[in-house]
Amino acid sequence: MGDGLVAAWIQVTVALWVVGSVAWLIGLAQQWRLRRRFAQKMGKDLYGLDELANRYLERPWLWLWEAPSVARRMLAVGTTPIADTELEAMRRTFRRWITAGGLCIVIAVIWFLAPVVWLMITSW
Repeated sequence: MGDGLVAAWIQVTVALWVVGSVAWLIGLAQQWRLRRRFAQKMGKDLYGLDELANRYLERPWLWLWEAPSVARRMLAVGTTPIADTELEAMRRTFRRWITAGGLCIVIAVIWFLAPVVWLMITSW
């Protein structure tokens, strides 16, 4: 019985990880489509990362200090509604996929680590 339980546990973990990874990648593709469409409609970069990328290519050490602000900017854009209805629908779609993928990956990690932590606690 123990071997079957371990095999099922591993299969559930792998399935959650694969589903989460696929959903995450679909969300990233949707985000790329949104960014491209936003640039076509509005004439500017959604995140303002184009000019930053050139700066970081010239001086890569700046990334160490400025990475948190770039991450905050991307998160703020992802949560702020866009006035254009088409772009707003695309933003919501990519957020749904990214959230679902991230949730599956987090559950897979917890599902994987729970027995390990339990064994560590009970072995004291």
